[in-house]
Parts: sequence; structure tokens; C-alpha cells
Amino acid sequence: MFLRMKRLPGVDNLRNYPVEIVKELEELLLWGGSARPDPKRKGFYDLENYERKFYIQISSITGKIVLLATWRKAHFWRSDAGSYELEERIRLRAYQLYEQRGKRHGYALNDWLEAEAELTDRRSLRAAG
Repeated sequence: MFLRMKRLPGVDNLRNYPVEIVKELEELLLWGGSARPDPKRKGFYDLENYERKFYIQISSITGKIVLLATWRKAHFWRSDAGSYELEERIRLRAYQLYEQRGKRHGYALNDWLEAEAELTDRRSLRAAG
């Protein structure tokens, strides 16, 4: 499942993880990421980005996020895992651009290229070329 929030009602950091970790979680929640619901606990999820997993709870009453645990993922999957993650981030950013334009169709390629430029810093390469 894909989990994305339009706004954050707040993150409770019960284990006092570093601020950078909490910011990484907040960014992931706003951009969206792969999430797996805990089959035994309603409102609990494993949420992950390219290098870290978060175990969180989302309150059904307040919508507040509780960061319960986090750990770095092992990087032994596929050699192209980094390119897959970049492609996923480009796709998400392109969709954001589409939404910002009022969901008008006909600009998919432009959105993709703009997102790719933003995320790979190719904009600076185009300006130099």
C-alpha cells in the first residue's frame, strides 16, 4: 500500500530519536512511501524509504503519528535498487507538479522531465550546456 499525508498533525517521538530521523519520517509521510499495515494491530504500519524503515502508529482519533521504532534497511537486495528508488521519487514529484497545475492533462512528459531535473540536479547541467 502507498501511504501519503497532505499535512502532518504531529509526530510523537517516544524514544527520543535524533531530530534528523523525525524530519526524515515527516518528509516520507508528506511525499508518500511504501507502507505495510500490521496485520495484528489496527493503525500500525511499517513505512519505508530507500534506506530506512519506520514502525509507526497513526491515531484513528487525532491522526497523530507515533514513531515507535526505526532502523536502517540492509542494502543487499538488487544492484539497481537505487535507480528504482530514484524513479519512484521522480514519479511522485511529477504527480505533485501535475496537481499544482490543477490536474490539467497533456503535460506528463514535461512534469516527468522537470521532476527528473529537480531530483538529479540536471537543471544545472542543462544551463551549462
